[in-house]
Amino acid sequence: MKYLLLLFSFVVIFNLSGQEHFTVGGDSSDAPINPGQFNQELFQKVFFHKINSYLNNLRLEGFEPHSLLETAAKEHAIMMAETDNAGLEKDIRGYRTIRERLISVGGTGIGSEVVLRVNVIVSNEYISYEEFANDCLFRLMSSAGYSQELLSQKYFFAGINAQFDEGGRRAYVSFYMGNYASFKQGEHLILELAMPPTTKEYGLRTYDEDICERVLRRIPNYIDWQQGLSISEYGEIIFKHDDLRGFNRIITDRRDGLAVDIIQKSQFSDCRTQNIVDYSNFNIGVMTKRLWANQIYKNNIAAGEGARDRISSLNVVLGHLPEILRKEDIELNLIIIKDRYVCANIPPSYIDNNIYNYVKQTTLLPDTIVPHGVPKYLPAISSSEFNFKVHFEKGKYDYDKNEIKPVLATLNEPTLNLNSVFITAYSSLEGAEKDNEVLQRRRAESITGAMEKESGKKIPVDTIITASNWEALRDDVKGTNYENILDMTYEEAAIFATENAEELERFFKNHRYVDIKIIVTYNIEGKKEQEFVINEFNNAVQTKNLNLALLIQKYIFKKIVSGEYTSHAVSDMRIPQGEDYVGLNMNKIWLTQFKFMDPLNENYCEQIRELKRLYGFNQYVEYNDILCEINFSDLSDEETVNTLQRRIDRMYNTRINEKTVDALNIELQYKIMDIYIDLLGFEHPRIDNSLRKIKDIISFDDISWQNSLKLAGIFINNGNYLYAIKLLEPWITQEDVAIDLVRTYIAVCSKIQYKVHSNNFYNALIRLKNHNKTEFCNLFNDDKLSIQTFINDKVKQLYCKECR
Repeated sequence: MKYLLLLFSFVVIFNLSGQEHFTVGGDSSDAPINPGQFNQELFQKVFFHKINSYLNNLRLEGFEPHSLLETAAKEHAIMMAETDNAGLEKDIRGYRTIRERLISVGGTGIGSEVVLRVNVIVSNEYISYEEFANDCLFRLMSSAGYSQELLSQKYFFAGINAQFDEGGRRAYVSFYMGNYASFKQGEHLILELAMPPTTKEYGLRTYDEDICERVLRRIPNYIDWQQGLSISEYGEIIFKHDDLRGFNRIITDRRDGLAVDIIQKSQFSDCRTQNIVDYSNFNIGVMTKRLWANQIYKNNIAAGEGARDRISSLNVVLGHLPEILRKEDIELNLIIIKDRYVCANIPPSYIDNNIYNYVKQTTLLPDTIVPHGVPKYLPAISSSEFNFKVHFEKGKYDYDKNEIKPVLATLNEPTLNLNSVFITAYSSLEGAEKDNEVLQRRRAESITGAMEKESGKKIPVDTIITASNWEALRDDVKGTNYENILDMTYEEAAIFATENAEELERFFKNHRYVDIKIIVTYNIEGKKEQEFVINEFNNAVQTKNLNLALLIQKYIFKKIVSGEYTSHAVSDMRIPQGEDYVGLNMNKIWLTQFKFMDPLNENYCEQIRELKRLYGFNQYVEYNDILCEINFSDLSDEETVNTLQRRIDRMYNTRINEKTVDALNIELQYKIMDIYIDLLGFEHPRIDNSLRKIKDIISFDDISWQNSLKLAGIFINNGNYLYAIKLLEPWITQEDVAIDLVRTYIAVCSKIQYKVHSNNFYNALIRLKNHNKTEFCNLFNDDKLSIQTFINDKVKQLYCKECR
């Protein structure tokens, strides 16, 4: 399935990229091939364009043509065409392996080759250069073994050549790949070194993929073994390893062992000349005597620990620094030997554990999902009418202050603009009409004065009406002993009311009031919008229009996140308790934590637990409660972990986005690994299980650079640098990633030796240099990056130009 997908991606990318026309020496890429006058340069140009376009679409680095690799490809293509056999010539001494072929043309033997036999005649007609290149690339990518080599990103230089059989019907194609280590450098300068590199092999054999891969796969952090090397004051080269048991699982047989490759910095440091290095051998410097497994364990001087005086670490002298060499002028590489095969020659490397820890942890999840079809909320200007009634005592124009409070509160709303105020002042019917009119007027003025005093602004009173409450009295006496009033004229009733005032007081007390009608327009300009929106939210909650309330709260989210609303937008939310309001309350907790930039603490988690206890299952409360448990429960307890894992697995069946649940799942795995790494080291099965889960969850196309950086940190912590680089590589060419990702990528490249040969590594260093030149130079001056990084000539020239 993996390779079917690869082929499908090739077809899609090829169709999307379209055809590019090339012309070389008068020959066109869309013209038929003529084997007798085959234009090798045109074919190479078309093929490199094809394969590099393909790799670029996969966000991988392409190949740069190199003459040495082209020479190797040409020699082998000729040989295949002559023998009519697409493969290695195992019968020819010195030419039986890819390594031997590369050495034969002046290389070091480091590299790889893929070969093809392609029919160039279809329907009795020769195919074009374009079709030939397409066919070659398709065949390469359709082969599991070949595509793995092409996509490995170990090699960044290449050479291709095609030769035809005697009948001109079939082409034999050789494609060689290499990196900077494929080419010998500075052989004529060796005598300028203080001590020439070791050339004797001492019975050791070059790298064997089957043997070495099988061993190194069991210790992905073997690169870190080099950090156990040091030089004592007596010139002893000491190797220390904290895990003797783990070391013993690798170095076991009598033909397993260690050695040290002493690299002189002068082999790489001279900016005026090329490097003095030859990767033909398994060492590039002065190699110490091999120390075999039985000697290593016999000479272990590590002290015993605990009551049983158990030796659990390794401390052994691997050799001595030659007197002619100074400590400050050299670097130490560790050579790992398995069954006499040199499986690794490890240079110094580094990881700054702080550069990827800045990534934020998984945070609380708000509930902002509203039912489908509910329109988006936006605050809008509108007008409203408010009506109030203020009562007065008999013969007085003082009002009840409690009744005036709602009026004043409305006037003081900064989100409201007063348009008009209508006042109608009533008095009861008893008393002289003139006196009543004065009383009515004073009551109206009393209210107006209070309004202006409290608001501090002129009240735009549109109309003041004064009247005796004659109609109210008529309504009140119906069905009572005073129904005869209904047959009286206004004047007769006024006289009757005055004469019977004491008896009618039970009616009159309700007739002395002022009606106030206020017409307002909401003002939502600038900062006034916040108060308007919060008021709208609280009104929606109060009227149980919870869909609207959630829409408004979602709008508030955006304003708080953008910094446009203050913390009062959170604290002024009035949300009652109850199952109907659990989502709104969860969101208020989220907003509070966000606005005050608080870490997730027990206080917030207790509020979330309370919501879960009181109101059953809410998907977002459940998610956040799981996050709290991950952060504050004992994850060394197996049942606790299993329970959390089951709860997370159930979250995948909710409407919460799968990627969001993935993040929670990964957070659990982080925490588990942290515990077991701290307590029991890297070997615990819980760590393996968590790593497998993380690998199952990851999808390179879907995660962000932030998550990629965070995930890379997990694998860096576990010494799995190859997986970390796979996470970082797709983002390193993106302009909008943080410099911390660039820093991390540079550091991880130092752990994967062939990555320092890449243009991605070089370009990452340029980005760091542009960000902070001093920091870039200090990578080398402070011995973070090995001097051997200058095998990449572009990196060396960059350093020499900027830092020397």
